[in-house]
Amino acid sequence: MKKAFMHFMLVLVLCVAPCLSANGQSKKKTEAQVSEALKGYFTPASDAVAKPDSDGFIRRWMLLEPISKPNSTNRVFTESYTRDVLSKEYFPDQLTVLPKDGDKVKVNMEYQPPVDLSSNRPRTAAENGPKFVNETLQWHALDSDHFFVKLFRFATGLNKTRYGV
Repeated sequence: MKKAFMHFMLVLVLCVAPCLSANGQSKKKTEAQVSEALKGYFTPASDAVAKPDSDGFIRRWMLLEPISKPNSTNRVFTESYTRDVLSKEYFPDQLTVLPKDGDKVKVNMEYQPPVDLSSNRPRTAAENGPKFVNETLQWHALDSDHFFVKLFRFATGLNKTRYGV
């Protein structure tokens, strides 16, 4: 499990490091462009160079819109499954590209039908295996209002898939 965690942390650092040097690289977002669901959790990143706060927490994040990976249960999160999913290349040069705010990438990911929240039953599995779609996802430079990042709020605020990501 330590290997999976270390691999996850490596991917996280590779995705976060570029945003710490986002000075002058972002397409400035106005407060009006930040949806109500993001307020209280995120603000648009400024042009100022970001540093960890006094407690050492990273507040500036470069986040890619969610990549759908619908799983009907948490039982699949084994070490080998996590390693395979986190090491999969969803778009070219994903571990070496330095994204800028507003950059877009085309990702081949599993299709996730809308979730019916009124039902207390899980969605039935696809009959012929998973269906894959090409989606264009965008990078967002955001400052967290907290010492953590709420990815559920990020997805909700952008009106994107928020379950199975």
